[in-house]
Amino acid sequence: MNFRGRNGPGNFFLLSKRVQVIRKLLLLPFVIGCALLAGCGGGRGDLSGTVTYGGKAITSGSVTALGSDGIARTGSIEKDGSYSVKGVAAGDVKLSVASPDPVTTQKKARKKNEAVVPVDKTGWVPISDKYGDIEKSGLNCTVQANTDTKFNIDLK
Repeated sequence: MNFRGRNGPGNFFLLSKRVQVIRKLLLLPFVIGCALLAGCGGGRGDLSGTVTYGGKAITSGSVTALGSDGIARTGSIEKDGSYSVKGVAAGDVKLSVASPDPVTTQKKARKKNEAVVPVDKTGWVPISDKYGDIEKSGLNCTVQANTDTKFNIDLK
């Protein structure tokens, strides 16, 4: 069929159908590419270990892991210095460690008329503020997909 020079409604519909097919064919590689990128992510894993400062266990605070997907996940530091961060995107991970003074933290957390409960600062060690900044801490590791990656953090 010749579509040149004819402006009839039947020909417009056929041309329109052709354009629709061409558009779909051109869009197909893009859709497949997006699906592959979304589906081929490295998966997720967990990160755990201990946090020490000068050889002493950090007994309170948190560890934040910024995964390869750009999402930050946080886990608490336990009394024995252990930590665990769940569901971190696999790949290169940046870390930060925060261990604020427990007394200061409790003052902010309690309500106005609430009695002050004595805080156990036993074992708390102040650390440099740089470790609390994920971009300046210098802490990083690689998380493996579908596993618990062990990474001990020794702050100096």
